[in-house]
Amino acid sequence: MDYILKGFFSFKGRFARLPYFGFSAVEFTAVMLFALFWSDHVSQGLGLLFDTALVFFVCIFATWANLAITTKRLHDLGKSAKHLIWVMTPSVVPFFFADGWTTLLCMVLSLAITAWLLFTPSKQTATDPLPV
Repeated sequence: MDYILKGFFSFKGRFARLPYFGFSAVEFTAVMLFALFWSDHVSQGLGLLFDTALVFFVCIFATWANLAITTKRLHDLGKSAKHLIWVMTPSVVPFFFADGWTTLLCMVLSLAITAWLLFTPSKQTATDPLPV
């Protein structure tokens, strides 16, 4: 349980490709299940304050977990967390410039960055410790 909590909430350590994929898949699945649950219950009118607070909490959790997972993968690639700026930019830009071409370009860039994070071999040696 400690490994899972540190995996989602700690920015220390590093993730090889498989743990990065696993934690990312769990986070994505959790957010999608929440979206299905939430869209089903919004029609039942649970209350605006409850809905807003719940969505806010899930967004904060998902953002924090995504930043922690990506930071650990960047550490495994020999990069510092400063690289989060360019890694996360394509995910944030569509919120400010929501025209079709910008969104499409950001989606393509996000997929390319995700593929780079997922398929680039580790820069660490097998004898290096692998803390979480």
